[in-house]
Amino acid sequence: MSDIEAVRRLMALYSQLLDDCRFEEWAQLFTDDAVFSVWGNAYSGRAAIRDGIGAMAPERPGKHVAFATVVDFATDADGDRALAWTDFVALADAGPGEWGRSYAVATAARYYDVLVRVRGDGGETGWRFHRRDIRMAGEPLPEGATESPAR
Repeated sequence: MSDIEAVRRLMALYSQLLDDCRFEEWAQLFTDDAVFSVWGNAYSGRAAIRDGIGAMAPERPGKHVAFATVVDFATDADGDRALAWTDFVALADAGPGEWGRSYAVATAARYYDVLVRVRGDGGETGWRFHRRDIRMAGEPLPEGATESPAR
């Protein structure tokens, strides 16, 4: 799998695992020392991210619809780091609808990510979140985040 395909898979797994409340698996998408910041809160470490973000999950989870990911690879000499920017819309459960559950737009935002390539015991590689910052539409750039090159 190419690096771009692996990053796209990481982004899709993030949304699907989070929306399915599979927090243990979801947390494995982050490095042990990752930082996740949202709404002025910063969670440091995989367990703190899992517990902090997991506690925000409503009784009836919504849906994260991520799209338009832009990735800059090789931000270090080894090519094992990347910056990524992904727009997303979060949909909140709005109750019963004509064909099952109904959803309403809760927010539109952008993820600002620092990704790292990790190597497994068998030599396989994959990408993980090392830092993830969220900026809701209209908010200033998160502290420490790199502005998107897609202007």
